[in-house]
Amino acid sequence: MHRRDRETARSVARYLAQWLAGVVAVGAFTLLGLVALMNGPELFLFHLKRGALWPLIVILLVSMSAWLLLRVADWRAVRDKEGLVRSHSSGHRTPSSTDRRWSRPGLGLPPMGCLTDDLPLLELLCTADEVQVPGELKSSLPHENTPDAIVDTYVVAGGRLLLTFWRGRLHEVIYQTPAESAEDASRRNDRLFTHYGQGDGWIEILDNGFGKTYRRADQQQYALWSYAMDITTFGTMDFHQVKW
Repeated sequence: MHRRDRETARSVARYLAQWLAGVVAVGAFTLLGLVALMNGPELFLFHLKRGALWPLIVILLVSMSAWLLLRVADWRAVRDKEGLVRSHSSGHRTPSSTDRRWSRPGLGLPPMGCLTDDLPLLELLCTADEVQVPGELKSSLPHENTPDAIVDTYVVAGGRLLLTFWRGRLHEVIYQTPAESAEDASRRNDRLFTHYGQGDGWIEILDNGFGKTYRRADQQQYALWSYAMDITTFGTMDFHQVKW
């Protein structure tokens, strides 16, 4: 198994384990609350002193501890993988809680010939005839949520490239090209966000624990980065409104 496959498997396992621990903790807490509600405080304390509720309390404490440990591990993995703000301080603005931007890096791009330089950079809203991809076309199928849009899948260096054409123009590009390391992912995303930003910064609007969502400063494009799967998406807001 390649390193990137192992990292992806670990990320998915952490996510599922964290979800399971959270469900168990909520269930145990709910049962304790129901016992207290149905029996009253005096009878609840009586059962507590007799030890009848200790197994449920232990389950609650263990599941909460597991959830917290997994959350910390997930945060550390994201921090190591992200590297996008901290590793290139000369080109990035440190994100704040109200205004997180992914601005032009200017530095930090890898030498020519590295994997990230082999990834094609495309122009959104180009016509289908103007788009040229240095890869093999594997499929061309209707979009699952927007039947009048077509998704072309290409095999490129490092993975796959999914291009969505809607109304005759390119509206979305998905890079399914997981990097071998956090540093490679950082350099690749530097290059991609710089190109598709076209001089504007990117504002982080959501982190769901599995990936991040961005809006370009002019609100004309969106970007998604799944740090668990290491997949990066860029698209127009017009298509974003119809695809969901």
